[in-house]
Amino acid sequence: MSALLGFALLRVLVQGFVLGALVWLSQPLWRRCDAATRFALLFAVLMSVPGLMLWAVLDLLGRSGGVSTSSTPSTWMPLLAHGWMLGVVLASARTALELHGMHRLRATGLPLRELHPRLRALGQRLGVTRPVTLVESPAVSSPIVLGWLRPMILVPMGLAASMPPAWLDAVLAHELAHLRRRDPALRIVQRAVEIAFFFHPVLWWLSALLDEAREEACDDLVVDTLRDPLAYARALTELEAMRAEAVPALTAGATSGNLMKRVQRIVHRSNTPAFSHRWWLPLAVVASLAGSSYAAARVTADEDVAELDIAWMPASVSAHEADIVQAAAAHDVDPDLVAIVVLLESRGRATAKSPRGARGLMQLMPATAAEIAAQRGLEVPRAQDLDDPALNLDLGTWYLAQQLERFKSAGDEADVVAWAAAAYNGGPSAAARALRGEAELSDETARYQGLVAALWAERDADASSVLTR
Repeated sequence: MSALLGFALLRVLVQGFVLGALVWLSQPLWRRCDAATRFALLFAVLMSVPGLMLWAVLDLLGRSGGVSTSSTPSTWMPLLAHGWMLGVVLASARTALELHGMHRLRATGLPLRELHPRLRALGQRLGVTRPVTLVESPAVSSPIVLGWLRPMILVPMGLAASMPPAWLDAVLAHELAHLRRRDPALRIVQRAVEIAFFFHPVLWWLSALLDEAREEACDDLVVDTLRDPLAYARALTELEAMRAEAVPALTAGATSGNLMKRVQRIVHRSNTPAFSHRWWLPLAVVASLAGSSYAAARVTADEDVAELDIAWMPASVSAHEADIVQAAAAHDVDPDLVAIVVLLESRGRATAKSPRGARGLMQLMPATAAEIAAQRGLEVPRAQDLDDPALNLDLGTWYLAQQLERFKSAGDEADVVAWAAAAYNGGPSAAARALRGEAELSDETARYQGLVAALWAERDADASSVLTR
């Protein structure tokens, strides 16, 4: 399972770069959208990344084809998966500490009850219906909003008394705008995706674009509600001058993002409320999510699919194509070679049994199968379990992969295949001695080696001279 997860992560890494390229190339289009629409589109694209991961896992688990991993040794995949899990644990621990810090911030606040009527009035104008607590705290250097179910706005000590009413209203309206847009909840979802895909630079780029769009969407909402962009810009500038340190990463604050860019945008934007796009925004989000996921997945899908492509292979072997390709992909072996071994060992008969007791498509001895399972940390199969095509191919292909690795220095590709076949049939020790010139292969193994080499050389031909003899 860890190897499968590793392959899925590698595939998402590639697809994520494709997805990022699509987003970057389409900037002239989505940059023209208003901030709220831009946020919705970018959020949909961000959420398509876990969709790609799910797609990859399900595809690897159940599709009829396989995945080409010839450039990626399968032994790396468990290490990749374990490294990812360690990274997720560390990133989750960091987020847990941030959440704990946010919880402690709540206890530092002193209620500003005299401003609650003004806050409720602003909330009604912005469409925020739930009760919101307003407190001042010595632990914050700029206004922030915490929580979604029990929202609380924290402002620095003395801010409410020192700011002109119009400026204070603008600052509080920004925090209420985050609640109106459900940003605290969406930020948690965004952070969860960041944790799961901490390794991907494209995701962090998308996340930065989202943070920018979120703040600009709140700015638009404040300006469209209060109709005083100059007062709002001055309030933001004053807050930046007061701020001594960055706000917590999981909070939304009025001074988040590129402040100078935001102030220039607020001052120069139209004071007329933007036309409502509510009717088509959900459609845009769904279309973006589905389209970007499908486009990025399809870019690598055609390259990933490996097929058994031997014209002369008997139907009895081709009937097991799905299992052959999947086992070959899992253990970094050419599926054509696996099919050739199956042809010579069992002619494609899953229940084949030799007089010596070898069983299944790849004719595994029960003792050999038990040794393979033990080395891989798998449950030791019973003799009758080896009649299962998928299990037999998985164990046999793993063993064949070990021989290919053992004899990789035997010469060119044809030589490596020939000596790996000799090791598969007669044992690796006997093949190694024969390769060093210290002994001769047995007649059976020498014949088997010759047949594999001949069939391998003819794998691209329309017909096989070996099978017609």
